[in-house]
Amino acid sequence: STFLDIGANFGGFSFAVAQVLNARGGTVHAFEAQRIIAYMLCGTVALNSLENLHVHHLAVGDKEGEIDIPAFNYRQTASFGSIEFGGEQKEFIGQPRQAPSGDKVVCRRVDNLGLKAVNLVKIDVEGMEEAVLRGASETLVRDKPWALVEWIKSDRAALAGFFERIGYRVFRMGGNLL
Repeated sequence: STFLDIGANFGGFSFAVAQVLNARGGTVHAFEAQRIIAYMLCGTVALNSLENLHVHHLAVGDKEGEIDIPAFNYRQTASFGSIEFGGEQKEFIGQPRQAPSGDKVVCRRVDNLGLKAVNLVKIDVEGMEEAVLRGASETLVRDKPWALVEWIKSDRAALAGFFERIGYRVFRMGGNLL
């Protein structure tokens, strides 16, 4: 079994699934674009000896390349799981976005990662959900994994339509999850 945690943040989903899959020979791939958060996640993986949890400091989308990293002060309190990539931060997270740092992160398509037997996908990428789905369409069609997608900053109807077009049944799981 393979679980993809796209927008892993501190790894709440990753850790829970990795512990279950560890005894069953399954693998977790956690993707986090924010360098500091990805490093924190790596440290926690090492401290907990979760050898089946692989952390990737990558953004995931529909194009290969690099994207700009928004600049925030990680020494101050903020909701770092709500950081929006792109031109502006629409939701206030506890501190304003700083002047551009010039930092970039590699962006990859799931379809180009060579992952096999994907059984479960969680996507929570603060408005980039549609781009992630476009870049994972071949994997989703091939493997038909269960998918859990946050839609609070995306168009819920567009996300549901994407899944319906490739043969999925879509359910709203309360709150902001499909």
